[in-house]
Amino acid sequence: MPRRVRLGQLPPGRVVGGGAHAADELNPLYASPASGKPSQMLAAVTGGEKRVRFSDGCGGALAVDSAGLTVTALQVTPRCTVRASVGNFTELQSRSFGITSRQNSSD
Repeated sequence: MPRRVRLGQLPPGRVVGGGAHAADELNPLYASPASGKPSQMLAAVTGGEKRVRFSDGCGGALAVDSAGLTVTALQVTPRCTVRASVGNFTELQSRSFGITSRQNSSD
């Protein structure tokens, strides 16, 4: 997750698997918006995309589409997270990031 996202932008929704030492950022289980077939690992863990859902962890600063798979930044906030549910893993959360206005997004 980037440190900052611009208002109206789609924050990259990615679910990564974690091994014994670190998360595998290069091979995410799921990336939103999705394209192509679900990864083999996602299919093994959840049976596919149907058990993946994102939700707003920012008190209304994010919008999530009706399918629960695409997130859009709606309001400026210095601290925000995206929550996720993947199969039986229901309490997942992104790293914290800020949402800035279009004029104030220099980094």
